[in-house]
Amino acid sequence: MAQYVGAHIAAGGVAVPLAEAQLRVAAAVRAMSTTNPAGLAAWRRTRRPLGELAFVRQILELDREHVAPHVADSAGPPPASPPPEPELSTEPEPPPRGRHDSGPIEVPATTVRLGVVDSLRADPILLELEDIKTHMAFLGSTGSGKTTAALSVVEQLLEREVSVVLVDRKGDLARYASEAWWNDTSAAQPDRERKLALRERIDIALFTPGNSHGRPLRLPLVPALADVKSQEREQLARYAADGLAAMMGYGKSAAHKAKASILQCAIMLHGNERDITLDLLRETINRPDPELLNDVGSLQRHFASLSEDLQTLRIQRGSLLSGDGEPLDLAALLPRPGTARTRLSIISTSALTEVPLLQFWISRLLVELSRLGRKRPSATLQAVAFFDEADMYVPATSSPPTKDPMFDLLRRSRSTGIGVLLATQNPGDFDYKARDNIHTWLLGKITQDRATEKMRNLIGNYPDVGPRLATQRTGSFFVLTGTNKRELKADRSLMETAQLAESELADLARRTHPTGQHDRIAR
Repeated sequence: MAQYVGAHIAAGGVAVPLAEAQLRVAAAVRAMSTTNPAGLAAWRRTRRPLGELAFVRQILELDREHVAPHVADSAGPPPASPPPEPELSTEPEPPPRGRHDSGPIEVPATTVRLGVVDSLRADPILLELEDIKTHMAFLGSTGSGKTTAALSVVEQLLEREVSVVLVDRKGDLARYASEAWWNDTSAAQPDRERKLALRERIDIALFTPGNSHGRPLRLPLVPALADVKSQEREQLARYAADGLAAMMGYGKSAAHKAKASILQCAIMLHGNERDITLDLLRETINRPDPELLNDVGSLQRHFASLSEDLQTLRIQRGSLLSGDGEPLDLAALLPRPGTARTRLSIISTSALTEVPLLQFWISRLLVELSRLGRKRPSATLQAVAFFDEADMYVPATSSPPTKDPMFDLLRRSRSTGIGVLLATQNPGDFDYKARDNIHTWLLGKITQDRATEKMRNLIGNYPDVGPRLATQRTGSFFVLTGTNKRELKADRSLMETAQLAESELADLARRTHPTGQHDRIAR
């Protein structure tokens, strides 16, 4: 027998261990399929007992992550389907629940459906729109289904006339800007109908900050300070100074902290200026105003080196910080529901390849989101922003220039009607100080013991959650809201993520420009 197994493995075969308990489960499923007891069909819509057996999953490679095929703008083969589950009965079985099989999700207009209870009854789990004002977090390792669950919520929000901004780090959310995807005929009929109905109701824009070949987006170097109170002005100046300091490679040394403080003072000095530029800041340092000298005192010995650093930054990053591009107008991208057409805006940051540059840009976006809420507060949910790879913006062990603005946004926007959705595949690196400002948590499959240990403050009141995270199936989540815990089989989104090449992403972005920029560039 040992020789036979060895020869089998040498020929490319796989040795699969069989536990007696698993064989008993398989035998029981076969017996049930033969007798067909009442309720079996409904139960098997939501539970796949054979698919949970380790030897079946290993044989069929069910745990291998399946990447959705990209639908190009030209005709191509339909996307491949995931491997089917083995059937022990010839009797036809209803299709599994999960991806919407019956067209639009019929739930009250004041809610979104997360999915169904992961049990025999499969009752729907709904979330009030008002609860999204207090934010959501989707945590799970690669292949957990967290992005799919988050995008299902996004699509339903758009159907309810809530505009959304998606911050796309990897370039796999830009398929929403592809008309080829919206018109793809390989999807099931109910999904096609729902997609077409949604597309008719929304405007879509894809922006590419840092990529002039797409649809660049420009943020002012420093937020306008003229119309804010003194305390807020100081905070905004500090956020801007921290972002510039990070781009110049400043750390925690005394000299670097001193130069960041000088920057903050210079920014506040020009608070009433319409547009604060790197050249203006450098000129202020080179020819210091008496007020600046008075503010910084003995720190003026750092003026010369700070001026050189600003000049280097202007040379290296001037095109992004003061170059071409549409100015960011969040009020237009996120209109109040019912006042204009609903908008889906995807901001692809894939061209911002250096982490300090990315964090500076995101920190400015976070500040503008907070300011929109303060200028246009709403008692009801008025807009949503989605951030993937959120651990990069609020890491547990460091304080990048995005961290304080993100915490400020989470805290303030609860009362201004702007919801934030955060997702991360590295939950061990996420700062759970944010938990007090996030109402709804979806915890999917998390395989790292270190991550589970880091989450103890989040899951401490749910002793049965931690030990089960590593064995969660794709698309299964624990939903934690306050003191409540529910087990969820999440609905799938209409769109399956797929990585786009940089050139294709830029082309899609140009196509979304309202003035026909794509045609001009193409010629």
